[in-house]
Amino acid sequence: MFLAIILGACAEKDNLDPIGNWDLSQPEFASPASGTAIVLEEERPETTVAFEWAPAFSTENYQVRYAIVLDSASANDADTPILRLTSHNEGKGTTLSVSHGDLDAAMALAGFENGAEIPVKVKVLAECLSKSTTDEIDMTFTRFVTEELPTTLFLAGAATEGGTDLSEAAALKRLNDAQQAPVYQFEVYHQLQAGEGFRFYSRNSAPAMAYGGADGLLEKNGTPLTVEETAVYRLRVDLEAMTYDLLKVDHLSVVGGAIAGGWDGDVPIPYKGFGVWEGKVDILSAEGFVFRLNGNWDYLLKRAKGSLSELVMEADAADQGLEVEDIPAEKVGAIIYTVELTGNGYRYAFERDPNGSGPIEAPNQLFLLENGTSIMEFTKDDKMFNAPHYVAMQSTATYTLNSAADGSGIAYAIGGEIGATAYPDSDKVSGQEQMFIDSDRTDGGP
Repeated sequence: MFLAIILGACAEKDNLDPIGNWDLSQPEFASPASGTAIVLEEERPETTVAFEWAPAFSTENYQVRYAIVLDSASANDADTPILRLTSHNEGKGTTLSVSHGDLDAAMALAGFENGAEIPVKVKVLAECLSKSTTDEIDMTFTRFVTEELPTTLFLAGAATEGGTDLSEAAALKRLNDAQQAPVYQFEVYHQLQAGEGFRFYSRNSAPAMAYGGADGLLEKNGTPLTVEETAVYRLRVDLEAMTYDLLKVDHLSVVGGAIAGGWDGDVPIPYKGFGVWEGKVDILSAEGFVFRLNGNWDYLLKRAKGSLSELVMEADAADQGLEVEDIPAEKVGAIIYTVELTGNGYRYAFERDPNGSGPIEAPNQLFLLENGTSIMEFTKDDKMFNAPHYVAMQSTATYTLNSAADGSGIAYAIGGEIGATAYPDSDKVSGQEQMFIDSDRTDGGP
Protein backbone atom coordinates (compact mmCIF):
# COMPACT_ATOMS: atom_id res chain seq x y z
CA MET A 1 0.00 0.00 0.00
CA PHE A 2 2.82 2.40 0.89
CA LEU A 3 4.47 1.89 -2.55
CA ALA A 4 1.12 2.26 -4.27
CA ILE A 5 0.49 5.65 -2.59
CA ILE A 6 3.92 6.94 -3.64
CA LEU A 7 3.50 5.73 -7.23
CA GLY A 8 0.01 7.22 -7.37
CA ALA A 9 1.28 10.61 -6.15
CA CYS A 10 4.03 10.62 -8.77
CA ALA A 11 1.51 9.78 -11.50
CA GLU A 12 -0.74 12.69 -10.45
CA LYS A 13 2.20 15.15 -10.52
CA ASP A 14 3.26 13.84 -13.99
CA ASN A 15 -0.27 14.42 -15.32
CA LEU A 16 -0.03 18.18 -14.63
CA ASP A 17 0.28 20.23 -17.81
CA PRO A 18 3.56 22.12 -18.15
CA ILE A 19 3.36 25.85 -17.30
CA GLY A 20 2.44 27.76 -20.46
CA ASN A 21 0.12 25.18 -22.03
CA TRP A 22 -2.96 27.09 -20.91
CA ASP A 23 -4.63 30.47 -21.52
CA LEU A 24 -6.03 33.31 -19.40
CA SER A 25 -9.02 35.27 -20.65
CA GLN A 26 -9.41 39.04 -20.24
CA PRO A 27 -11.51 40.61 -17.45
CA GLU A 28 -14.13 43.15 -18.60
CA PHE A 29 -15.19 46.32 -16.76
CA ALA A 30 -18.87 46.41 -15.88
CA SER A 31 -18.78 49.77 -14.05
CA PRO A 32 -18.04 52.59 -14.05
CA ALA A 33 -18.36 53.25 -17.75
CA SER A 34 -15.38 54.58 -19.66
CA GLY A 35 -15.43 58.39 -19.75
CA THR A 36 -16.99 58.76 -16.28
CA ALA A 37 -16.06 62.03 -14.52
CA ILE A 38 -16.16 62.17 -10.72
CA VAL A 39 -15.75 65.22 -8.49
CA LEU A 40 -14.23 63.99 -5.23
CA GLU A 41 -16.29 65.21 -2.25
CA GLU A 42 -14.08 66.99 0.25
CA GLU A 43 -16.95 67.32 2.76
CA ARG A 44 -17.66 63.58 2.58
CA PRO A 45 -14.28 61.89 2.04
CA GLU A 46 -15.72 58.53 3.12
CA THR A 47 -17.87 58.42 -0.06
CA THR A 48 -16.69 55.58 -2.30
CA VAL A 49 -16.21 54.85 -5.97
CA ALA A 50 -17.20 51.25 -6.79
CA PHE A 51 -15.39 49.26 -9.48
CA GLU A 52 -16.85 46.02 -10.83
CA TRP A 53 -15.80 43.68 -13.62
CA ALA A 54 -16.55 40.31 -15.21
CA PRO A 55 -14.01 37.66 -14.18
CA ALA A 56 -11.14 36.25 -16.18
CA PHE A 57 -10.75 32.47 -16.50
CA SER A 58 -7.79 30.16 -16.98
CA THR A 59 -8.32 27.18 -19.25
CA GLU A 60 -7.02 24.94 -16.44
CA ASN A 61 -9.18 26.55 -13.72
CA TYR A 62 -6.18 28.00 -11.87
CA GLN A 63 -6.93 30.65 -9.25
CA VAL A 64 -7.09 34.24 -10.64
CA ARG A 65 -6.46 37.33 -8.52
CA TYR A 66 -7.27 40.95 -9.34
CA ALA A 67 -6.05 44.50 -8.71
CA ILE A 68 -7.23 47.96 -9.72
CA VAL A 69 -4.46 50.24 -11.02
CA LEU A 70 -4.85 54.00 -11.52
CA ASP A 71 -2.28 55.81 -13.62
CA SER A 72 -1.90 59.18 -15.29
CA ALA A 73 -3.43 59.38 -18.75
CA SER A 74 -0.01 60.51 -20.04
CA ALA A 75 1.99 57.75 -18.31
CA ASN A 76 4.29 55.83 -20.66
CA ASP A 77 4.81 52.88 -18.31
CA ALA A 78 3.24 51.28 -15.25
CA ASP A 79 6.30 51.46 -12.98
CA THR A 80 4.95 54.25 -10.75
CA PRO A 81 1.13 54.21 -10.80
CA ILE A 82 -0.95 56.71 -8.88
CA LEU A 83 -2.60 53.90 -6.95
CA ARG A 84 -2.71 50.10 -6.96
CA LEU A 85 -5.17 48.22 -4.76
CA THR A 86 -5.97 44.52 -4.39
CA SER A 87 -9.62 43.61 -4.93
CA HIS A 88 -11.96 42.40 -2.22
CA ASN A 89 -11.59 38.94 -0.68
CA GLU A 90 -7.77 39.17 -0.73
CA GLY A 91 -7.69 39.66 -4.48
CA LYS A 92 -10.16 36.92 -5.38
CA GLY A 93 -13.20 39.22 -5.67
CA THR A 94 -14.36 41.03 -8.80
CA THR A 95 -15.29 44.27 -6.98
CA LEU A 96 -13.42 47.03 -5.19
CA SER A 97 -14.57 50.24 -3.47
CA VAL A 98 -12.17 53.16 -2.94
CA SER A 99 -12.97 56.21 -0.81
CA HIS A 100 -12.78 59.74 -2.17
CA GLY A 101 -10.28 60.54 0.57
CA ASP A 102 -7.93 57.75 -0.47
CA LEU A 103 -8.20 58.72 -4.14
CA ASP A 104 -7.42 62.36 -3.37
CA ALA A 105 -4.49 61.45 -1.13
CA ALA A 106 -3.02 59.21 -3.84
CA MET A 107 -3.28 61.94 -6.47
CA ALA A 108 -1.75 64.46 -4.06
CA LEU A 109 1.22 62.14 -3.50
CA ALA A 110 1.56 61.77 -7.25
CA GLY A 111 1.99 65.55 -7.49
CA PHE A 112 -1.34 66.66 -8.94
CA GLU A 113 -2.56 70.08 -7.86
CA ASN A 114 -5.51 70.42 -5.49
CA GLY A 115 -8.73 71.43 -7.23
CA ALA A 116 -7.49 70.17 -10.61
CA GLU A 117 -9.33 67.79 -12.94
CA ILE A 118 -7.09 64.75 -13.44
CA PRO A 119 -7.52 62.45 -16.45
CA VAL A 120 -6.50 58.90 -15.54
CA LYS A 121 -6.36 55.39 -16.95
CA VAL A 122 -8.02 52.77 -14.77
CA LYS A 123 -7.03 49.15 -15.30
CA VAL A 124 -8.39 45.94 -13.86
CA LEU A 125 -5.45 43.55 -13.76
CA ALA A 126 -6.03 39.79 -13.71
CA GLU A 127 -3.03 37.71 -12.61
CA CYS A 128 -2.68 33.93 -12.66
CA LEU A 129 0.68 32.23 -12.13
CA SER A 130 2.97 33.75 -14.78
CA LYS A 131 0.18 35.20 -16.95
CA SER A 132 -1.75 38.49 -16.72
CA THR A 133 -4.46 40.22 -18.73
CA THR A 134 -6.14 43.63 -18.37
CA ASP A 135 -9.11 45.74 -19.31
CA GLU A 136 -8.84 49.54 -19.29
CA ILE A 137 -11.18 52.54 -19.09
CA ASP A 138 -10.64 56.32 -19.10
CA MET A 139 -11.90 58.47 -16.21
CA THR A 140 -11.39 61.92 -14.71
CA PHE A 141 -11.24 62.82 -11.03
CA THR A 142 -11.41 66.37 -9.68
CA ARG A 143 -9.30 66.72 -6.56
CA PHE A 144 -10.25 68.33 -3.24
CA VAL A 145 -9.90 72.11 -3.23
CA THR A 146 -8.04 72.08 0.10
CA GLU A 147 -4.62 70.46 0.10
CA GLU A 148 -3.90 67.91 2.83
CA LEU A 149 -0.40 68.71 4.02
CA PRO A 150 2.09 65.88 4.62
CA THR A 151 3.13 65.02 8.15
CA THR A 152 6.61 63.87 7.08
CA LEU A 153 9.22 65.57 4.91
CA PHE A 154 12.48 64.36 3.34
CA LEU A 155 15.41 66.05 1.60
CA ALA A 156 16.81 64.61 -1.63
CA GLY A 157 18.55 65.69 -4.81
CA ALA A 158 21.96 65.85 -6.46
CA ALA A 159 23.05 68.52 -3.95
CA THR A 160 22.37 66.32 -0.89
CA GLU A 161 24.47 63.73 0.90
CA GLY A 162 22.07 60.97 -0.14
CA GLY A 163 21.82 62.01 -3.80
CA THR A 164 18.74 61.58 -5.97
CA ASP A 165 17.73 58.18 -4.56
CA LEU A 166 14.61 58.82 -2.45
CA SER A 167 15.34 55.80 -0.29
CA GLU A 168 18.52 57.59 0.86
CA ALA A 169 16.74 60.90 1.55
CA ALA A 170 17.39 62.69 4.85
CA ALA A 171 14.35 62.98 7.13
CA LEU A 172 13.41 66.40 8.48
CA LYS A 173 12.42 66.87 12.13
CA ARG A 174 8.81 67.96 12.61
CA LEU A 175 8.50 70.82 15.11
CA ASN A 176 5.90 71.50 17.82
CA ASP A 177 4.07 74.62 18.97
CA ALA A 178 4.03 76.10 22.48
CA GLN A 179 1.49 73.46 23.56
CA GLN A 180 3.82 70.77 22.15
CA ALA A 181 1.34 69.89 19.40
CA PRO A 182 2.95 69.10 16.02
CA VAL A 183 2.80 71.83 13.37
CA TYR A 184 3.60 71.81 9.66
CA GLN A 185 7.10 73.18 10.22
CA PHE A 186 10.17 71.03 9.66
CA GLU A 187 13.93 71.35 10.11
CA VAL A 188 17.10 69.52 9.12
CA TYR A 189 20.88 70.03 9.28
CA HIS A 190 22.56 68.83 6.10
CA GLN A 191 25.51 69.44 3.81
CA LEU A 192 24.61 70.79 0.35
CA GLN A 193 26.73 71.03 -2.80
CA ALA A 194 26.85 74.36 -4.60
CA GLY A 195 25.17 74.52 -8.01
CA GLU A 196 23.33 71.20 -7.62
CA GLY A 197 19.59 70.86 -7.03
CA PHE A 198 17.52 69.58 -4.12
CA ARG A 199 13.85 69.40 -3.21
CA PHE A 200 11.69 68.41 -0.26
CA TYR A 201 9.55 65.28 -0.57
CA SER A 202 6.54 64.05 1.41
CA ARG A 203 7.86 60.47 1.44
CA ASN A 204 11.17 58.68 0.93
CA SER A 205 9.69 56.56 -1.85
CA ALA A 206 7.77 57.24 -5.04
CA PRO A 207 5.19 58.55 -5.58
CA ALA A 208 5.66 61.59 -3.34
CA MET A 209 4.79 65.26 -3.25
CA ALA A 210 7.78 67.36 -4.24
CA TYR A 211 8.45 70.95 -3.19
CA GLY A 212 10.89 73.22 -4.99
CA GLY A 213 10.92 76.96 -5.52
CA ALA A 214 13.30 79.90 -5.13
CA ASP A 215 14.03 83.03 -3.05
CA GLY A 216 12.58 81.62 0.17
CA LEU A 217 9.25 80.60 -1.38
CA LEU A 218 8.18 76.99 -1.84
CA GLU A 219 6.24 75.74 -4.84
CA LYS A 220 4.67 72.32 -5.20
CA ASN A 221 6.43 70.53 -8.09
CA GLY A 222 8.63 73.63 -8.36
CA THR A 223 12.13 73.71 -9.81
CA PRO A 224 14.92 72.30 -7.61
CA LEU A 225 16.47 74.65 -5.05
CA THR A 226 20.20 75.48 -5.08
CA VAL A 227 22.86 77.06 -2.86
CA GLU A 228 25.81 79.17 -3.95
CA GLU A 229 28.32 77.73 -1.48
CA THR A 230 29.06 74.13 -0.49
CA ALA A 231 28.51 73.94 3.28
CA VAL A 232 26.42 72.50 6.07
CA TYR A 233 23.07 74.29 6.36
CA ARG A 234 20.16 74.39 8.73
CA LEU A 235 17.06 74.14 6.51
CA ARG A 236 13.65 75.19 7.83
CA VAL A 237 10.38 74.60 5.97
CA ASP A 238 6.90 75.97 6.71
CA LEU A 239 4.34 74.11 4.58
CA GLU A 240 1.43 76.31 5.67
CA ALA A 241 3.21 79.52 4.72
CA MET A 242 4.99 77.71 1.83
CA THR A 243 8.35 79.21 2.78
CA TYR A 244 11.85 77.91 3.48
CA ASP A 245 14.93 79.33 5.19
CA LEU A 246 18.64 78.46 5.00
CA LEU A 247 21.26 79.15 7.67
CA LYS A 248 24.86 78.37 6.72
CA VAL A 249 26.62 76.52 9.57
CA ASP A 250 30.34 77.29 9.48
CA HIS A 251 30.95 75.14 12.54
CA LEU A 252 29.31 73.65 15.62
CA SER A 253 31.29 73.96 18.84
CA VAL A 254 31.17 73.37 22.56
CA VAL A 255 31.69 76.24 25.02
CA GLY A 256 31.33 76.62 28.79
CA GLY A 257 32.93 76.55 32.19
CA ALA A 258 34.01 72.92 31.73
CA ILE A 259 35.89 73.67 28.49
CA ALA A 260 39.33 75.17 27.85
CA GLY A 261 38.92 78.93 27.74
CA GLY A 262 35.72 78.78 29.78
CA TRP A 263 32.80 80.78 28.47
CA ASP A 264 35.23 82.80 26.37
CA GLY A 265 36.48 79.63 24.63
CA ASP A 266 35.12 77.75 21.64
CA VAL A 267 36.08 74.19 20.70
CA PRO A 268 34.75 73.16 17.22
CA ILE A 269 33.43 69.63 16.67
CA PRO A 270 34.02 68.08 13.21
CA TYR A 271 31.01 67.37 10.99
CA LYS A 272 30.61 63.64 10.32
CA GLY A 273 27.65 63.69 7.90
CA PHE A 274 23.83 63.48 7.73
CA GLY A 275 23.38 65.94 10.59
CA VAL A 276 25.90 64.31 12.95
CA TRP A 277 28.98 65.92 14.52
CA GLU A 278 31.61 63.94 16.42
CA GLY A 279 34.87 64.97 18.06
CA LYS A 280 37.07 64.91 21.13
CA VAL A 281 36.76 67.50 23.88
CA ASP A 282 38.68 67.86 27.14
CA ILE A 283 36.23 68.38 30.01
CA LEU A 284 38.20 70.10 32.72
CA SER A 285 35.66 70.40 35.54
CA ALA A 286 32.11 69.59 36.58
CA GLU A 287 30.79 72.96 35.38
CA GLY A 288 28.13 73.19 32.68
CA PHE A 289 28.53 73.85 28.96
CA VAL A 290 26.46 74.33 25.78
CA PHE A 291 26.76 73.79 22.06
CA ARG A 292 26.47 76.68 19.64
CA LEU A 293 26.56 77.44 15.92
CA ASN A 294 29.14 79.71 14.28
CA GLY A 295 30.42 80.96 17.66
CA ASN A 296 27.20 82.97 17.91
CA TRP A 297 25.34 83.37 21.21
CA ASP A 298 22.07 83.64 19.28
CA TYR A 299 22.36 79.98 18.26
CA LEU A 300 22.78 78.09 21.53
CA LEU A 301 21.82 74.43 21.78
CA LYS A 302 20.98 73.48 25.36
CA ARG A 303 19.47 70.48 27.09
CA ALA A 304 15.68 70.34 27.39
CA LYS A 305 14.77 70.31 31.06
CA GLY A 306 13.50 66.96 32.22
CA SER A 307 15.31 65.07 29.46
CA LEU A 308 18.49 63.02 29.53
CA SER A 309 20.06 64.23 26.29
CA GLU A 310 17.53 66.15 24.15
CA LEU A 311 18.91 69.32 22.56
CA VAL A 312 16.86 72.42 21.80
CA MET A 313 17.83 75.76 20.31
CA GLU A 314 17.42 78.18 23.22
CA ALA A 315 15.86 80.85 20.99
CA ASP A 316 13.15 78.37 19.87
CA ALA A 317 12.45 76.64 23.19
CA ALA A 318 9.51 78.80 24.32
CA ASP A 319 7.82 78.51 20.91
CA GLN A 320 8.04 74.72 21.26
CA GLY A 321 6.76 74.64 24.84
CA LEU A 322 10.12 73.69 26.35
CA GLU A 323 12.54 74.99 28.96
CA VAL A 324 16.30 74.56 28.59
CA GLU A 325 19.36 74.37 30.82
CA ASP A 326 23.14 74.14 30.48
CA ILE A 327 24.45 70.63 29.89
CA PRO A 328 26.11 69.15 33.00
CA ALA A 329 29.61 67.71 32.70
CA GLU A 330 28.93 64.15 33.80
CA LYS A 331 32.45 63.00 32.96
CA VAL A 332 35.76 64.82 33.44
CA GLY A 333 38.73 64.26 31.15
CA ALA A 334 39.16 63.42 27.46
CA ILE A 335 35.65 62.83 26.06
CA ILE A 336 34.29 61.83 22.65
CA TYR A 337 31.14 63.84 22.00
CA THR A 338 28.44 63.09 19.43
CA VAL A 339 25.81 65.65 18.49
CA GLU A 340 22.88 64.41 16.37
CA LEU A 341 20.63 66.99 14.70
CA THR A 342 18.55 64.65 12.53
CA GLY A 343 14.95 63.83 11.71
CA ASN A 344 15.05 61.22 14.49
CA GLY A 345 15.62 63.94 17.08
CA TYR A 346 18.21 66.37 18.43
CA ARG A 347 20.39 64.80 21.10
CA TYR A 348 23.94 64.46 22.38
CA ALA A 349 25.98 61.55 23.72
CA PHE A 350 29.46 61.22 25.15
CA GLU A 351 31.91 58.54 26.17
CA ARG A 352 35.36 58.53 27.63
CA ASP A 353 38.13 58.65 25.02
CA PRO A 354 39.89 55.24 25.14
CA ASN A 355 43.01 56.94 23.76
CA GLY A 356 42.99 59.67 26.39
CA SER A 357 45.65 60.31 28.98
CA GLY A 358 46.71 57.38 31.17
CA PRO A 359 46.33 56.94 34.94
CA ILE A 360 47.68 59.74 37.11
CA GLU A 361 50.09 59.08 39.94
CA ALA A 362 48.86 59.98 43.40
CA PRO A 363 51.18 62.43 45.25
CA ASN A 364 52.82 61.59 48.56
CA GLN A 365 51.40 64.70 50.19
CA LEU A 366 48.30 66.81 49.66
CA PHE A 367 47.53 70.26 51.08
CA LEU A 368 44.45 72.44 51.18
CA LEU A 369 45.26 76.04 50.31
CA GLU A 370 43.08 79.02 51.14
CA ASN A 371 43.82 82.01 48.93
CA GLY A 372 47.21 80.44 48.21
CA THR A 373 48.13 79.68 51.85
CA SER A 374 48.20 76.15 53.26
CA ILE A 375 45.68 75.64 56.03
CA MET A 376 45.66 71.83 56.31
CA GLU A 377 47.67 68.76 55.29
CA PHE A 378 45.72 65.59 54.49
CA THR A 379 46.72 62.17 55.78
CA LYS A 380 47.25 59.50 53.13
CA ASP A 381 45.85 55.99 53.36
CA ASP A 382 46.74 54.07 50.19
CA LYS A 383 44.97 56.14 47.51
CA MET A 384 42.74 58.01 49.95
CA PHE A 385 43.53 61.43 51.42
CA ASN A 386 41.58 62.14 54.60
CA ALA A 387 41.11 65.43 56.42
CA PRO A 388 42.59 65.01 59.97
CA HIS A 389 40.23 67.57 61.51
CA TYR A 390 37.42 69.97 60.75
CA VAL A 391 38.33 73.28 59.16
CA ALA A 392 36.33 76.48 58.93
CA MET A 393 35.91 77.48 55.28
CA GLN A 394 34.62 80.77 53.90
CA SER A 395 32.45 81.10 50.79
CA THR A 396 34.40 84.26 49.87
CA ALA A 397 37.78 82.45 49.81
CA THR A 398 39.34 80.43 47.00
CA TYR A 399 40.42 76.88 47.87
CA THR A 400 42.80 74.67 45.91
CA LEU A 401 44.54 71.31 46.38
CA ASN A 402 48.29 71.05 45.82
CA SER A 403 51.04 68.49 46.40
CA ALA A 404 53.23 71.22 47.97
CA ALA A 405 52.39 73.41 50.95
CA ASP A 406 53.55 76.57 49.17
CA GLY A 407 51.44 75.82 46.09
CA SER A 408 54.45 75.11 43.88
CA GLY A 409 53.60 71.43 43.33
CA ILE A 410 50.95 69.67 41.22
CA ALA A 411 47.55 71.36 41.44
CA TYR A 412 44.34 69.30 41.39
CA ALA A 413 40.84 70.39 40.40
CA ILE A 414 37.93 69.91 42.79
CA GLY A 415 34.68 68.63 41.25
CA GLY A 416 31.64 70.27 42.81
CA GLU A 417 31.33 72.46 45.91
CA ILE A 418 33.19 71.60 49.11
CA GLY A 419 30.90 71.34 52.11
CA ALA A 420 27.70 71.52 50.08
CA THR A 421 24.67 70.91 52.31
CA ALA A 422 20.91 70.86 52.00
CA TYR A 423 20.69 72.96 55.23
CA PRO A 424 23.01 75.95 54.74
CA ASP A 425 21.19 78.00 57.40
CA SER A 426 21.58 75.48 60.25
CA ASP A 427 23.36 76.52 63.46
CA LYS A 428 25.99 73.85 62.94
CA VAL A 429 26.96 71.86 59.84
CA SER A 430 28.48 68.54 60.88
CA GLY A 431 29.70 65.46 59.12
CA GLN A 432 32.89 64.11 57.62
CA GLU A 433 34.25 65.15 54.24
CA GLN A 434 36.66 62.91 52.33
CA MET A 435 38.81 64.02 49.44
CA PHE A 436 40.96 61.61 47.44
CA ILE A 437 43.19 61.24 44.45
CA ASP A 438 42.32 58.07 42.52
CA SER A 439 45.42 56.83 40.71
CA ASP A 440 43.27 54.42 38.66
CA ARG A 441 41.39 57.21 36.93
CA THR A 442 42.30 57.94 33.34
CA ASP A 443 40.78 61.40 33.03
CA GLY A 444 43.34 63.40 34.98
CA GLY A 445 40.82 64.42 37.67
CA PRO A 446 40.86 63.94 41.46
